[in-house]
Amino acid sequence: MVSVVIAQRDEPYLDKTVASIAKACGKTRPEVIVVNDGRQQLQQHLPRWVRVETPWEEPRGCQAARDWGILAAEHPACVVVDAHMDFEPGLFAGYRERLDEHPQDVLCAHTPGLDPVAWKWREHVCSGAFMLWADGGQTALSLKWRYLFDTGDVPAVLGACYGLSREWYIDGLQRPWQYGTGWGCDEETLSIVNWLCGGRNVATPFSAAHWFRSPKDVPHASGSLTLIGHYANRLRLVDMLPMPEPWRAELTSAILRHPMANTMAKQITQTAKRNDCSAMREWLSMQQRTFQEFRHLFCSDANPQGRPELNPPGCRTEPQEGAAPLAAPGYQPVPMAAVTEVKVVRKAPEPNIVVEDPGIRCPKCGSRYGHRVTNTYPNGNRRRVCGSCGKPFVTVRAHDGRPATTTD
Repeated sequence: MVSVVIAQRDEPYLDKTVASIAKACGKTRPEVIVVNDGRQQLQQHLPRWVRVETPWEEPRGCQAARDWGILAAEHPACVVVDAHMDFEPGLFAGYRERLDEHPQDVLCAHTPGLDPVAWKWREHVCSGAFMLWADGGQTALSLKWRYLFDTGDVPAVLGACYGLSREWYIDGLQRPWQYGTGWGCDEETLSIVNWLCGGRNVATPFSAAHWFRSPKDVPHASGSLTLIGHYANRLRLVDMLPMPEPWRAELTSAILRHPMANTMAKQITQTAKRNDCSAMREWLSMQQRTFQEFRHLFCSDANPQGRPELNPPGCRTEPQEGAAPLAAPGYQPVPMAAVTEVKVVRKAPEPNIVVEDPGIRCPKCGSRYGHRVTNTYPNGNRRRVCGSCGKPFVTVRAHDGRPATTTD
């Protein structure tokens, strides 16, 4: 069994994607968790066995939604997918078997194009991605498709169908997606952190077609807030990676030099600083692999056209001579077979949503009284502003008669 996590915001083909997952899994029904990134305007008719969660009222981005879904998953093997995809039969079972044998791998698939109206595959032969150090001086650590139909180690995953061990993501990688805001830079963050911690980024022989849509087809792609979050994710990635400070300054400059980012540089920088990545940087600095090695092996400093002859050397995953075994310090893997039959219902923590009761405690400052109700939602939940610190938070109405509790 696998847990399939779908992060989505007003996606028009979510129902078709869920149907494709069920068809690809055959008689074995997976756990499907749809994580709504904030309130949704587009209502989808999904099967009752699909878990639909809306953990926060306002959008936070794909990284945060994927992180929340992995935490909430019940099975040790997770597959994170987009909400506009069609999957080859056997893909999820194949991912599950590979992760059982190699729990420190992060998997991706071959990615044909998808016509979402006719729901037919289009030619787009690619597997994973190359990574550019500075894409023509316009941005940093960006990805370019590998137009190769092969399998094995790749510099970075790409294609929005990623298999990974839940335990490895949480304990081995320390949840790198928890710091993200906005949509974008998911693959770069996951791939670099996974390699530094001793994992492998692997292209599998399975296929998952993807709708390669234009910006006008993306419901959340416009607006300054979206762009600010996108570039803030890139700055945050640069901040969390242990590297020489001149490199950090070079990458930061490349990100903020992009024409779209340059006009909002101050807001982007401020947004990036809201999530402190120092704990992740300290964790990565403990690893045997270094970011200097990653750059030498996988980053092309000047190959924006993706010409094969200019690509960096082949993927190397073994450690330097005399290095420790490939596992993050402190990580002790548990064989998946030992926990496959254990069914645990998990609820991902959400610091800003609390269960409503009289004298509810503000999750920001702890004050219990004087809160002002600014909005009451149709399900009974309420948006409040703390009477002491002035910070907003949401209280969740208990509908089943349970004694009210507070979670933060």
